[in-house]
Parts: sequence; structure tokens; C-alpha cells
Amino acid sequence: MKKRCITLCIILTLFTASGCQPVPDEVKENIKQYGDNKYSKEFNFEYCSVDELKEVNMDSITISDANISLPERVDFSGVDSISTGEFVFASDYTSYSDYYKRIFSLPETSSKGFNGALQGDSGIVFEGTKTRDYLYLGDSGELSYISADMQDEGGNINLSLPQERICIDRKELSNQVVHFAGGDVPIQSQVSYVSDYLSNLILDKNLDTHIRTVYTRTNSDGNGVLEMQAVFEYKGVLLGFQGGYMDVDNNSISSVKEMNYLIDIDMLRAEKVDRVGLVGKLDLVQADTVDQVLSFQTAVSIFEKEMATFHQIDVVEVIPLYVLSPSYDAKGGVYYAAPGNKVEFTPVYSFLIKAGEDDSTFGINEGDGLVYVNVNMLNGEVTSNMDKRGFAGSGK
Repeated sequence: MKKRCITLCIILTLFTASGCQPVPDEVKENIKQYGDNKYSKEFNFEYCSVDELKEVNMDSITISDANISLPERVDFSGVDSISTGEFVFASDYTSYSDYYKRIFSLPETSSKGFNGALQGDSGIVFEGTKTRDYLYLGDSGELSYISADMQDEGGNINLSLPQERICIDRKELSNQVVHFAGGDVPIQSQVSYVSDYLSNLILDKNLDTHIRTVYTRTNSDGNGVLEMQAVFEYKGVLLGFQGGYMDVDNNSISSVKEMNYLIDIDMLRAEKVDRVGLVGKLDLVQADTVDQVLSFQTAVSIFEKEMATFHQIDVVEVIPLYVLSPSYDAKGGVYYAAPGNKVEFTPVYSFLIKAGEDDSTFGINEGDGLVYVNVNMLNGEVTSNMDKRGFAGSGK
């Protein structure tokens, strides 16, 4: 079944970043609601406003452990505000079926309802009567489109040939080209095309999207395949895209504890989208703005202490991020992305660390080549997927 193409963590003397001050008593009271942190009893946390955070650069950051390598630059200048809050998965999104059939050029289709094994995993499957293009639209906004060309020729990736990953957010895109069947095409032109395409694909006034990562790969016919991942952001802060995971409780019930929210796009030729994948549509329910967040220097110091048992840690990027935590009845057999399910979001500094290669034959994901250590921007709590990913490094 083609239905789903996508599914599915110190030095005790702290140096203060410019403009950041010890947290005032009234802010301390507000912070208490977010829980305590073990390091808060060892040293004073420093907090700062979002305006002060936007001015941070690595020249003002100090780290003592020579085994930890931080990126040369961070950029928090695009952060408009920091919040905690809640999204909800959309309901009755199949009412937009005609709109998406037009987007994917499917005027003539056969259709049938789909009901998965889990409650709320439902929608409509459309197949082109002439082109064999495939479209699934879920009640919660889940979207899966596969062109006939992708089914015939594009999905067979030749892993013996080199691929290139280009992280646009890390300024890695310049003059690279993709070797499509019809000839070489500048990747930048296709990023621009897909960026415009997304403005019509995603019907959302609260969240912005942009292409973050691009992959050039080669299929079994020797032709280039361009794969892109677009991320969502809320007021300048990215929504989780690299850390989704499931857990199993004592009763052997699996549940999604943290989810990714991104869009997968594949292309086989210039200005033609051949695959799209989206887990569902999140609608904003509530966002509570916070006035003070943990200073970046404090977060770095907490990270340094947490990483003290490793010989070498190479951090490729540090970004402000919202961790997405679904709330649903897994024991009762409910799908985590069912219509109306709530998703809480919490702000963190996410330290991204190189770990392996994201080289799967299908459904490639930047997070497959990374592990993360997240430092909560409100209380300094540390979470990581290092254990889940089996990332041990070299113990001291």
C-alpha cells in the first residue's frame, strides 16, 4: 500500500552573554511552572529577553572542554518571540479534495475511502484514471502524492553512487547542479520553484515554511533525483523536524512521544514535483509568549556538563526549536495524527551532532544523520536521543 510515504534529548562558573542578567524574582516565580532543573542548585541560571537573544554570536560564548566543538556561528536574529502552547491536528480536511486534485493536476480520478488499523487513520485515496498518479488526503490533513513517473522510474535509488546533502540553513548551497534525465539544472532554481509551490500547497496563516535540506541522488537508470525537506516555523522558531521517536510502556504499548513536522518533496525533472509527503496539518490553538528565556551561554554550559563523558563531540548546528509532543490514547488504539489530537510545543536550544549517514533508499530524513541534545529554554532540562540512536561516542 502506498498510503504513507512518511510517518513517524560545565563549568560551574558561568559567563554571561551580552545583555543577559540573573533572573529577577518575579520571573523565577513564572519559571517554576515549567519544572525544576538539577543544575539550578549548583549555579545561577542566566536569563535574557528575546531581543537580547537575537544579538548573540559565538564571540561572546565560552566553553572549556576542548573535546567539544561548537559551530563557528549561530543565528538567532530571526526569532520574533518564544512561546509554549498547543497545536491540534486538523479535522475534515478531505473537504479540500478538489483543491488538491487541481494542485496535482488530477482532473480525472477514481477514489475510495481508506480506514487504517488505528482510530482516526482515515481519508480518501485518489488515482488518476489516465496518468496513474496517486494521491492520499487524510481527514487530519495527511498528504501523500506519488506521480506515475516516480512509481515507474524514480524510486529506485542507487546507493552505490555518491549523493550530496546540502543544508541551506547552514549556507551550503551555491552553484551545485542536479543531473536530471533532461540535462543539468541549477539546484537553486529548483529550490525557488518548490518554495513558490509550497505557498499554494500548505493552507496555513500561522506557520511559515522554507526548504532546509536538499539531496542530490541517482536512480537505477543513472538519472538524478532531487529530494528536498521543507520545515515549518512559528514566529521564527522551527518546529521539530529531526527528533521524532516512539516509546514502549510496561504493557508493550507503543506510542509517539515526539513527532517531526516537515514536508518531503522529490523531483525527477525541472519544475515538476513527483512526490510529496506530509504527516498531517497542525492548527495553532494556543501560544503563551514568555518574556525571559535561558541565556545561550547558560545552555552551552549545561550542554558542556552533560557531554563530559565523551571524548569528541562535534556540534554542527545549534537552533531554537519547538519540540512537538502528541497527546493521544495510544492504549485505546488511536492514531497519533488523528483529527483533533493535541500536540504540545516546548522551546529548546537544539544542539545537532553528526551521527551516521541519512542514506535510506526511500523517505530520506536529515535526522537520520544526526543526534540531538535539547536544552529547555525555560528551565534548562536536558533531553536527547543519543541512547535511542545508540550514539556512544568515546567514553572517557
